[in-house]
Amino acid sequence: MAKKLLYAFWFFVLLVVGLVLYWLLIFEGKPATNTPENRAAHGYVDGQVNEIRLGDALLRFPAGVQFEPSTLHKIVKGRADEIWFGVFYPDLGENNSVHNGVQIMLKPALPEWTENLAEREERFSAEKWQKNCAAR
Repeated sequence: MAKKLLYAFWFFVLLVVGLVLYWLLIFEGKPATNTPENRAAHGYVDGQVNEIRLGDALLRFPAGVQFEPSTLHKIVKGRADEIWFGVFYPDLGENNSVHNGVQIMLKPALPEWTENLAEREERFSAEKWQKNCAAR
């Protein structure tokens, strides 16, 4: 019984050490999200037109539009896994407040979302769907 507990203990120790090393290898030197360092690492330059690739799409943000790129693993300049940005409506209240803005997150579509486009178009053009939409 004691031998099994000893094996379990060493297995647990090795598992924890392995997970810590894995975490350090992935996130070592990566700046925190929502910081100027993170935006600069992704290629954001304040006051200039910024281009960043999200999946297969190249997005161009006008000068003055700030966005927050996010990458799960290694940061590559000009690429991101997700992008957050806000659209504000100054006529609706205080400038850049939660009361007059919309926050938007962009990320590439998963393959299963785009595989059966013909099937989805057929489903949404079906008579039952159109009747339900027209009734509203």
